[in-house]
Amino acid sequence: MMGRLIPVTIVGSLVAASLLTASDPAFTDARVALGDNLPEIAARSLETALEADELTPAQRNEARLLLLEALVRANDYEDALAIELPASETAHYWQAHALAGIGQADEALALWQSIEAEPWLEAARQNRIELLLLLQRSGKALELIDEWRDDDKAAIPPLLHARAAIENRDYQRALTALSQKREDSPMASLLRLRALLALGQSEEARQIGNELMEQSLPPGFTEVVRLSLFDAHLSLERYQDAVETLMRPLRADNAAPSPLLLARLQALENDEARRILWESLTAFVKPESLGSEKNPASNSKLWALYILAQNADAREALLLLDDILAHEPAERLAHECRFAKASLLIEQGRREEAVALLQFIRENDDSESSAFATDQLARLAYREDDFEQASKLFAALAETRSTIFSESSLLNQALASLASDSDTTLPAALATSELAGIFTLEKALAQVESSPQEAEVALSRFLVEHPRHRRASEAKLALASIHLKQPVPDLDRIRAELDAIGEQELDRKLSLQLFLLEHAMAAIISDWSKAIERGRDHLNHFPGSRKDSRFTLKLAESYYQNRDFSRAGQLFTDIAEEVGEGPLQDLAYFYSARASLEIPTPQATDAALGALDRLIAGSGPMATDARILRAETQLNKLGQAEAALATLGSLPNKPEDRPKASLLAAEAHRELGSTEASHYQKAIAIYQRLLDEPHTSYALSNRIHYRLARVYRESGELPKALDACWRVINFVNYPTGETQPAWTYYYRCGFEAIDILEEVGRYRAALALAQKLAATEGPGAAEAAERARQIELENHLWRD
Repeated sequence: MMGRLIPVTIVGSLVAASLLTASDPAFTDARVALGDNLPEIAARSLETALEADELTPAQRNEARLLLLEALVRANDYEDALAIELPASETAHYWQAHALAGIGQADEALALWQSIEAEPWLEAARQNRIELLLLLQRSGKALELIDEWRDDDKAAIPPLLHARAAIENRDYQRALTALSQKREDSPMASLLRLRALLALGQSEEARQIGNELMEQSLPPGFTEVVRLSLFDAHLSLERYQDAVETLMRPLRADNAAPSPLLLARLQALENDEARRILWESLTAFVKPESLGSEKNPASNSKLWALYILAQNADAREALLLLDDILAHEPAERLAHECRFAKASLLIEQGRREEAVALLQFIRENDDSESSAFATDQLARLAYREDDFEQASKLFAALAETRSTIFSESSLLNQALASLASDSDTTLPAALATSELAGIFTLEKALAQVESSPQEAEVALSRFLVEHPRHRRASEAKLALASIHLKQPVPDLDRIRAELDAIGEQELDRKLSLQLFLLEHAMAAIISDWSKAIERGRDHLNHFPGSRKDSRFTLKLAESYYQNRDFSRAGQLFTDIAEEVGEGPLQDLAYFYSARASLEIPTPQATDAALGALDRLIAGSGPMATDARILRAETQLNKLGQAEAALATLGSLPNKPEDRPKASLLAAEAHRELGSTEASHYQKAIAIYQRLLDEPHTSYALSNRIHYRLARVYRESGELPKALDACWRVINFVNYPTGETQPAWTYYYRCGFEAIDILEEVGRYRAALALAQKLAATEGPGAAEAAERARQIELENHLWRD
């Protein structure tokens, strides 16, 4: 339920930072590290200086300001916000970055807005615009740009201006912004391409797209350019070029197509382009010989075969899907194939086979796929009028943390009350327009889950034929729910559909449904204001809804996500007191405690701990989660490592049962290791047990190896620390079937190993390792290259 991370580009410069603080030579190393883009090293240097307790008050303030900047640049936002500093524009600038980083967007915007003096003014202005764009508030971003363009000191970058204009669909303004100061960067070219394409100037857009595709660009950037170039070719009826644009990455790479590319390939509507595409895919895959020595079943060919299966008849599609699964594809493709096969089996009336396959997915695949399988089984039971079984399965879905599934289950509970009479002969009375319209609506509503495309057509026709029907709002809500579940939802269209529904027309059930759709929309765009507004309206019109825990839990979550922790906590508490003893009460008390822990006062923390103690003592379904949250609070918020261990003491001993609890225990032992060395060995033992657990994910394995290396290093066992890092750096722990390295802790392990090698004087080995990291394709490669250069220069390791 936490807000999503919103990392905003750091506009403030290190030069500006040095102008705002003293120039004490004690921090020269930290400044050098920041200048070399090594914020972790700068942070360690500053933390060491602050721990020495030999600084004057002015020096200590300077060190904390620099530490705040270093932690923000290192993406260590929580620790950055924990630094106590007097109010200043420098502190506000970096604190706003940290707040944005942990998802507290409104607080970040307010802090940047409070900055009124140079040298941070322009940086803060630009960051406000960027954050507003990330929040999809392009209209507000343009208002700020208009306000600041009248300021002689303002210098809004053209790229930022153009981005805001494009996201607000003001394409001519975007072109004007880019022309005022000629920009020749790839991003400027892409923005011109998008604007020209939207304005119908496809030939000029195509030329720009072709020029960009010849450049060496990041993969994600290239993908956006590719799809824009495809649209340009398509609008010019250059179908062969359009298809070749989409096919090129499949032919060139052995990676899975991106979701955007896959969606575009599957949704291609132009008949001539589709014909060319299927011919190209067939020639690329050569299905009749796939898997032979001369035609290996590469990942990209299996994905191409999947696209062919999506557009084949049922019999051929099943054969193609079985062929893909026989070649043991990567996990993501295997999931897609199993679900596609299950759908085809259901369509062919092969119920037992479909149910067996969905049960297999539910019991063996990852949690997300398992939830989708449960959803499909529930829908199947519903369509077979087995409402009791469908209800059980939808109830299981409602308990998942996926907003989409919980909303789907709620909608299906409403549909369960409808009669399944769509295949019966209509009585003569239904010949009247009114009754025929109602039947059309009922049939469409029954198809919303099972056949959303058919339902969308029927609902749209109903609204055209009966625009003022008393159930028009119900049809609009159903349309919005269909569009909301698309792989790439058209958010502007959904927003218009929801806004078009008049509140005065809605009964209690539809008012609740509107709120739930707003809640689902908010979960996508991370803007909860509309959901809260609709929730308040629902309460105003139907005060009895306070007793509807389904509604109040969602409203409380909306407040929580909107960072209004006081209201969220109170509402969770009200729910707990209203429902009485039971699992729902425990759940409400748990989230009441979580909300209180977000309020930075001792009283709120004490209240949260009291609620958690109550749950622990009750030994209910949330007792273990409460114990873990209490221990986490004691360790990370209160600095009470021994108390955290005591809280965790009675949890199951098997680390695989509660990996988070095990990680907390290990970290608590590490904290205590500085005063009692035996704790280091206890931390090491826990980490090793987690690594030995076969269900430990690759990403978690990297994280554990990094923490293990830190423990070994702090306990003086440097060779073992290096070995832990080395297993990650050399992909020793890289599991079969992974398609993408988990880079975050890969680089952390790499830089940790470099630090250790430098610490023991093995500078050439440190240089070689830095060069190895620099040769990777991940986001830390550039930093590693800088580190290699620094090691080479500082230690005079000249090349021949």
